[in-house]
Amino acid sequence: MTATADAFQTCGRCGSSDLTHDGPAIRCNVDTCGWTFFTNVAAAAAVLLLHQGHVLLVRRTREPSAGKLGIPGGFVDPGETAEQAARRELHEELRLELPDNALRFLCTAPNIYPYAGVTYHSLDTYFVADLPTLPTWFDASEIAGLELINPATVPDDDLAFDATRAALAALIQDVEAHGF
Repeated sequence: MTATADAFQTCGRCGSSDLTHDGPAIRCNVDTCGWTFFTNVAAAAAVLLLHQGHVLLVRRTREPSAGKLGIPGGFVDPGETAEQAARRELHEELRLELPDNALRFLCTAPNIYPYAGVTYHSLDTYFVADLPTLPTWFDASEIAGLELINPATVPDDDLAFDATRAALAALIQDVEAHGF
């Protein structure tokens, strides 16, 4: 797997291969070019949907982590807030519409997202929302199935990402402190 910055072999402006990788910055060393590209973390948002003491997780269809359990959500588009992205993703993946005040902030967690031979870093924002009724539809191109699970009993090796584990741990702490 290639680090995000290492995926750049040539300058995005002049095509030179004379590049310097300096942390998240990639700089062209051609004096007349001056191109700089930053590979900062991507933003993602997801929602832990609670139903009768359980959390609704999705079984992933696609890589990375196909077949593993994840939390409904995805990447934040330019111009979106994390809340807007979370709502959009719930609509796209599950056809769920939540009231404006339904999302409660839970936590953030760093994540690593390997895709097409490149390792991307993201900061995932997690929200919690009550789910009065279970969804009857899901996007089969992204989701193989839905699983309603006690968050304390999800096997670690069945989870898609480290950030998923962190979000479930934060949820368990939140439930212990405040209840479902």
